[in-house]
Amino acid sequence: MKNTALLFFALFMTSVCFAQTTGDAKVDEMIKKMKQQQQSNASITYTFKGKTYKDAAMTDTTKKGYYQVLSSLIADKTPDSTILISFMGTASGTHQFGEKNNGSIVMLNGSVYQMKGTVTIVIKGAKASGSFQGELYLVRQKNPKPDAKSSGKISGTFKI
Repeated sequence: MKNTALLFFALFMTSVCFAQTTGDAKVDEMIKKMKQQQQSNASITYTFKGKTYKDAAMTDTTKKGYYQVLSSLIADKTPDSTILISFMGTASGTHQFGEKNNGSIVMLNGSVYQMKGTVTIVIKGAKASGSFQGELYLVRQKNPKPDAKSSGKISGTFKI
């Protein structure tokens, strides 16, 4: 269910990002931040089943204290892929992600996967860099729970 909600949020944000202003100061500020991060050559690169994906990247911190590393939702260079790594905490170090349905997902070529693994991150002010590795579990359209069997390993790096 959370994966579906995140998918709708991503689609909503994509449509909002093409507008110059939304009339909501908080949303406008978030769009401004996204555009600034995209123009800063921030990137995320990851490999799944022998294919490498690279995209513009950004970070965000949620109200519940989750730190997020994600592919940019505006002017996407690779529309066939989107990644969101979400973990509790905002400190440098190694963190688990994908546990307790916290919303770490990957969308590749129309398929949605829940992602579980670890991220090692160094955070210096507004800058972040690191690596991640884990397993992907397919989420089928008619069943919101991910498959019990892994669809394969994923690994990657990011610099924001």
